[in-house]
Amino acid sequence: MRHIREVLRLHYSVGMSQRAVASSLGLAQGTVSKYLNRTRRAGVTWPLPPELEIVDDRYDKGSLLITSQVPVSLWHDVIADPTLGDAILDRFIHNAHRIELKGDSLRRRAGEKNTA
Repeated sequence: MRHIREVLRLHYSVGMSQRAVASSLGLAQGTVSKYLNRTRRAGVTWPLPPELEIVDDRYDKGSLLITSQVPVSLWHDVIADPTLGDAILDRFIHNAHRIELKGDSLRRRAGEKNTA
């Protein structure tokens, strides 16, 4: 992702040609072209959306703890943009340790005790 981010920045913000970007990053020109085509097809824009920036900043650098009351199977429905949802979820799921809690809510149990 670091290379893709830098390719997008150099090409769109700095205005460098694909050849110049490839030379600057030590990548093959075909790789730069592939990155630009993939992001264009996926509808990814520059600058990257803030949601993707947060996830990308933590990716492979440290832990990211996410809690949700929404089951993982419904996360795509919650994230309105499917392309952005795929990008974010790919980073979450890769190397993830998932813990799903089952059973009644402790708050619900405590509330039932207080009303009884």
